[in-house]
Amino acid sequence: GQIKSKSFKINSYNPKEVSKLVNQLYSDPFVKNRKGVFEYILGGCVDSKLLDIRAFDDVTKQTKYKLQTKIATEKGVSNLSYTDSSAKKGKKYTYKVKAYKSSTYSAYSNAKAVTDKY
Repeated sequence: GQIKSKSFKINSYNPKEVSKLVNQLYSDPFVKNRKGVFEYILGGCVDSKLLDIRAFDDVTKQTKYKLQTKIATEKGVSNLSYTDSSAKKGKKYTYKVKAYKSSTYSAYSNAKAVTDKY
């Protein structure tokens, strides 16, 4: 008889990168299916259904945001945060922010100057 041949694409993987991704996904509290982590990574990090990511519906997100805003207002603090990972200790930075919803941006906020303490 005839021998049929099939070709397969074989990917090479960097074990350090795979290990790094596995650790990140294992420590992510929103990943509910740890059994799908390796298949997700080795499949090119495309099929997020394998991870069964915990997601919230819009009503839940809006309710929690209102609660967080209420608590922050009562404490006189912001319920939003930003981390500038490139900031250098002791250096002064000035930031302005603007909000985005759907396809609309707000005006920029007033500038806020801060000095990195860490």
